Amino acid sequence: MSRNLVSADEPVVMATAECLPIDFLRLLFARLTARELCAAACTCHLWRHLAVEFWRAKVHGRWKHGSGRWMDLVRNGQWRQLYRERHLLDVASRAALRDLPWPLRRAGALEALCTAGEDAVDLMLAEATVVVGGGGREALWLGRKYWAEKALAMLRRRQAAATLAALARDPRVAAERPETAALAIAQAHYPTSDLCHLPPQLAALRRLLRHRLWQAAAQPGSLEALYVLNHLVFGAPPPPSPLAAAASSPSAAAAACCPSLADQLAPHPGCGLGLRGCGSGPGAYYRPSNSLLPEL
Repeated sequence: MSRNLVSADEPVVMATAECLPIDFLRLLFARLTARELCAAACTCHLWRHLAVEFWRAKVHGRWKHGSGRWMDLVRNGQWRQLYRERHLLDVASRAALRDLPWPLRRAGALEALCTAGEDAVDLMLAEATVVVGGGGREALWLGRKYWAEKALAMLRRRQAAATLAALARDPRVAAERPETAALAIAQAHYPTSDLCHLPPQLAALRRLLRHRLWQAAAQPGSLEALYVLNHLVFGAPPPPSPLAAAASSPSAAAAACCPSLADQLAPHPGCGLGLRGCGSGPGAYYRPSNSLLPEL
């Protein structure tokens, strides 16, 4: 005969999800798929609030590039709608990539990918930079990689042409942001390189250059300003930080806090980026192969 652990007069308290700690709920939500996250958001206000937080994480974990529609949804905090729209765009872009090897469908597929623009860049970058391994399907992967590179190169050339045309129509923007044209040309020349992280770094370096020009009392456009710029670009880099030197493994070094280039150079006024050009030797700078002018 079993013994009752709870008396008949004592109320039975049922454990619910609201009894779980919020950190434990976050661990659970981090493992949910998009479909499961939609279902969890319909449960209660707390879970709906947590779902919004993880829709944001899913968007940032899956995509890095986006068009103007992307920016509008981000500003409005519509992360679920953004995920849904980008997922549908990925489905359409993946179908267009599958149509590229077929001659009769190629023109329409290229036009669809170029129309998607930045919304298709993440998918094309993933296809174009895939590492082809063994398994007997090398030809299939090489074909997908080749056509993704072709589509990405076409998109980058169109974007560079549009950017240069816009700068030509508005010289004021070209004067305020001279790096825009350089980045557009570099992106068209190296379509599989992801340069989206460079504008913030260039903006930080621009602020640092202005500070050094102010310290040297050099007027913009003067010979002294050119000396300051050359020293910033080609000067010896600062010594490694003790934190980076203490990191004994690549994982520890990656986990360490890595400041930006401007933050690294700010405490060292006599140091620069340490750039050395495109090759070795005194004449490497003047070689046509190291210039982008033939591409303009």
